[in-house]
Amino acid sequence: MTTTVKNQVLINARALIAERAHWTTGTLACTANGRRVAWHDQSATKWCALGAIYRAAYDLSATPEKPRASATGWRRASRRSGSAEAS
Repeated sequence: MTTTVKNQVLINARALIAERAHWTTGTLACTANGRRVAWHDQSATKWCALGAIYRAAYDLSATPEKPRASATGWRRASRRSGSAEAS
C-alpha cells in the first residue's frame, strides 16, 4: 500500500515531536533554549502538534526556488484558525 501525502505529513510531524524534549506549548515552535520562532524557522527544535504538522507539510512541499511561498500560505491559514504565530 502506498503512503498518501497527507499520511506522510502526519508521519513526519510525529517524528518531529517523537521525543518529549522536542515538545512545546503556547507557541507553534521555539528554539532549544525556549525562544519563540516561526514554525518554519530553521532554528526551531521544538513544536506543538499543530506546528509540527505545519513544518512537516512545509518540508515536503517547499522548493529551493520558493522556500517561503508555502510558509506564507500556512501563516494565513493559522491566523484564520486563531493560532497565529508572530514571524
